[in-house]
Amino acid sequence: GDNGDPDNFLTPQFSCASVKSGLNFARYCDPGLDKLIADGKAASSQEQRTGLYHQAQKLIHEQALWLPLAHPTAFALTRQEVQGYQVNPFGRQDFSRVAVKR
Repeated sequence: GDNGDPDNFLTPQFSCASVKSGLNFARYCDPGLDKLIADGKAASSQEQRTGLYHQAQKLIHEQALWLPLAHPTAFALTRQEVQGYQVNPFGRQDFSRVAVKR
């Protein structure tokens, strides 16, 4: 997921519908997991949503659908005069807080 919402990650990676699209790399289809994800997406309160997504993540963990081995480290070099730049792990460039001190 790249927008902070669990559904942006769980639906494409673990739903039955995503098996055919090729995004569900594990090719795993579980109607129970689909229901947890759909119920989380439709939940009216943040507390409900959090609980449902935690259940979904627990199932994903227990079934060992993915075995993450590594994650790349994001880094950037800047000149000493550049102030306020922060590396974004998703590769987005946010220059709204950047200043050049001379």
